[in-house]
Amino acid sequence: MMKKFSFLLLSFLPIICSSQVSYNFESGNLTGWTQVPDLRWAASTSSPLGGSYSLKHIFNNSTDATDRISTPLPSWNPIAGSVTWQVKVRHGYDPSSSNRWWIMLMSDQDASQMQPSGVYSGYAVGVNLTGSDDLLKLWRVDNGIPQLVITSTLNWQTQIGKTNAGAIEVERMANGTFTLKASVTGSFSNLTSYGSAIDNNHFDLYYS
Repeated sequence: MMKKFSFLLLSFLPIICSSQVSYNFESGNLTGWTQVPDLRWAASTSSPLGGSYSLKHIFNNSTDATDRISTPLPSWNPIAGSVTWQVKVRHGYDPSSSNRWWIMLMSDQDASQMQPSGVYSGYAVGVNLTGSDDLLKLWRVDNGIPQLVITSTLNWQTQIGKTNAGAIEVERMANGTFTLKASVTGSFSNLTSYGSAIDNNHFDLYYS
């Protein structure tokens, strides 16, 4: 069963063009975002992770479901330089094989396909996209099939829990080297590196 979780996309940093794109939801609406199914997410003032609003999952599913939301990425070329994603996440339920979450860093399809039975490719970071060990991981997705890229030793349930927020940073270098970092305190100034791996399978991707 997919339960509620909230997360705040703090910043998306396409260093290749020396600029920064931030999704902070301070407008109070989700204009430009695609929800599938509709009305599952909101820019919420309830216990925001930063500022006055956070992106929050607001629907408590009574049956198994995967609620998704996406937005088009800005024009970019990841193979021309490095890109860094930063996101802060609070998950209000213990993770499990049926209560899981992941964030697509980049995908060739929007939210309509970002589900276990969907046909989409890209890269995702999260907990229990496959399996149930509750560890933070980075995956490559090939036509809907997850392939593990980096496994951390950070256990989301025991080290972060249901009331605290964790900070996640993923960097992709121009040569395809991904590095996964995270902080159990939710601070981007106190990140632990959980390893790097090279993966050049996908780079022409348009959604997050």
